[in-house]
Amino acid sequence: MPKKGHEITASVRSAITKELSTPELQALDDNYFEKTLYDLGALEGKVPLYDSLRDHVQKQLLLLFAIRFNKVIRGAPLVDATRSEQKVYLKYREFTETFRSFIGFLHDPASLERTKRALVVFHSPITSFVDSAMKQIGPFETGDMAYIPEEDALLLSRFGLIETVWRNES
Repeated sequence: MPKKGHEITASVRSAITKELSTPELQALDDNYFEKTLYDLGALEGKVPLYDSLRDHVQKQLLLLFAIRFNKVIRGAPLVDATRSEQKVYLKYREFTETFRSFIGFLHDPASLERTKRALVVFHSPITSFVDSAMKQIGPFETGDMAYIPEEDALLLSRFGLIETVWRNES
């Protein structure tokens, strides 16, 4: 049986109240956000003022996410984060690390010479590009090996374009 509008809003309100009561993330079902939106969508055309209800619940879900995101930024572990949240949080951390590295480069350009490097094998042809050390490298063909900054190796490996063979700090 589908949830009623007041049940959906009460569920989200309860989750927000629990999040505000502690510095740690509170456990949510792994698909909490998706399921709540699905339950909400099931009410379309069946309840009066559906658009207002939808807007209210979406804003409350956004508030819940923002509270949880703030906790992670402040160091809360990801153990109780949903799978969707974990993806966002990990992208955020990846972005902040890259940004810190870039700021460090602006303050100390000589730091490029101390960049951690990785020996990689390319699984796909790649055109030349500017790496995280602000140097143009490439192009590379399938099977080519090269030393590239470790940050770039991490990113390219996530897309299956390379395999890291060896890491070194030069």
